[in-house]
Amino acid sequence: MTGSSSAPLTGFFPKSVDTPFVVSVRSALTKVDPAVSTLWEQYQQRAAAVLLEKSIPTGRTEEWQYVSLVPLHEKKVVAEEARPVLARQIPHVHFCRLSEAVAGRGEAWGRELMARHMMDRPFADGDADTFQILNRALTSDPWVLWVDSGAQVADTIEVSWKAGAGALANGLMLVDLPSRCKVDLVERYGAGCDALIVETTLVLGESTHCEYMRIQDGDASSVVLTAPSVKVDRDAHCRVVQVSTGARVGREDLLVELIAEGAEAHLDGLYVARGQQTLDHHTSIRHCVGPTVSRQVYKGILSEESRGVFNGRVEIARGASGSNSSQLNKNLMLSRKAEIDTKPELRIDNDDVKAAHGATIGRLDPEHVFYLRSRGLSEGNAVDLLSRGFALDVLERVVSPELRRQGQEFLSVKLSGLSWEMA
Repeated sequence: MTGSSSAPLTGFFPKSVDTPFVVSVRSALTKVDPAVSTLWEQYQQRAAAVLLEKSIPTGRTEEWQYVSLVPLHEKKVVAEEARPVLARQIPHVHFCRLSEAVAGRGEAWGRELMARHMMDRPFADGDADTFQILNRALTSDPWVLWVDSGAQVADTIEVSWKAGAGALANGLMLVDLPSRCKVDLVERYGAGCDALIVETTLVLGESTHCEYMRIQDGDASSVVLTAPSVKVDRDAHCRVVQVSTGARVGREDLLVELIAEGAEAHLDGLYVARGQQTLDHHTSIRHCVGPTVSRQVYKGILSEESRGVFNGRVEIARGASGSNSSQLNKNLMLSRKAEIDTKPELRIDNDDVKAAHGATIGRLDPEHVFYLRSRGLSEGNAVDLLSRGFALDVLERVVSPELRRQGQEFLSVKLSGLSWEMA
């Protein structure tokens, strides 16, 4: 890869301590495959050049101050590209590498695709987006999923990321939904990986409707870092449902941009942490114009010595008159040692808007547990039942019966066996 293969081993992350992870990633960057598509080459080369001045985020990086990356730095990994696998072929749905898509549809189509998908997003100053930039440098040929214009896709599209154990797996997928489409999408990631960096960009064309469920189920010792982004056009509606239960350290940086009148986004999230897990969710919703609508409800269940982080930011631009936004973060603490750091934010540059935000932190009421035990349930079953009641309403707003079923089946397993300490 031009700009990286000839660079000295110590050139990447010059301000980072030489941990096993940093050393192994530096080595991987000197051996990475060059970009397959000329359209992608500029982004891969730019990422490699930026990494010569970057450092891995630390506790001094504001956006990472509540997350310890020690579990990541302890890993000595071999880099490999993760592969997103489509569960089945579906009419009107196309899925292949970027180079294959451009070969079939032409370079002009490819340039328009890249322009729609905010590919310059991570190249900002600072170290918050270092892992996205690293992902760009390690990626030789992104994946593209698109549907035919106006397609009403009846079957749920299911994509699962696959990678080998003991590897730093990375991947990039562009999901392009043109005008007047209707699509339900499930993306699963984290299982079987030692460390995973994945970026998915989703673009909704005019009057398109999409329900998008993301399920993070990393292994107990893994580190899973993801950066999804969603762009919503005129009169398009998107519901993003994030479910996070796995990984030793899980981090999600979600950006949603409402770019035209009538755009609407609903974000529902649930994170369930136990042991010494850390699950961190950063969301950013940008009302670029008005009137546009966003709703956000994230819930967390934290037990044992786990830690949850929620940072939800809503930005309403000066020209976004008539916009309406609300966000709420609710957390259920099952242990005295569990910790939550929650920070809902509003940044409003327009007086003609409606906006609200809030956060709650609470514990199980011992009287509720006692009541269920008096009806014959064990303490464990009582805690499971009350936790499910708190958590599963996140899925009640999902319109698609198939997405709701998959989410409920997944959580029915993950919400069992939670330990509880009376306050």
